[in-house]
Amino acid sequence: MQTEFIAYDRPRVAAAKMRGRAFPFARWAASMRHQPIDESRSVMVYTYSFETAPRPLRWVLDPVAKAAFDWQTRKRFARMRRFLAAHASEVRAWQEASR
Repeated sequence: MQTEFIAYDRPRVAAAKMRGRAFPFARWAASMRHQPIDESRSVMVYTYSFETAPRPLRWVLDPVAKAAFDWQTRKRFARMRRFLAAHASEVRAWQEASR
């Protein structure tokens, strides 16, 4: 799947949409919004939407694609959470240097 950013406002939001087609997706878009909770914690809100093709098979493709995409997304964000936890001091140093 090829994507292109349609909004990018670091560190608050990033949004992308699919370019062209990538089976089973006819349309796909997602956004990530970073929301600070306090000085040491934050939450990232990930929202996505998609449409599968061909249209006559959506009744079966949509639930399968959603389950697969949800599973892969949970795995990716779990890896990111582990990485950030393991490298918290480096992340903080990078954030301070970026200000």
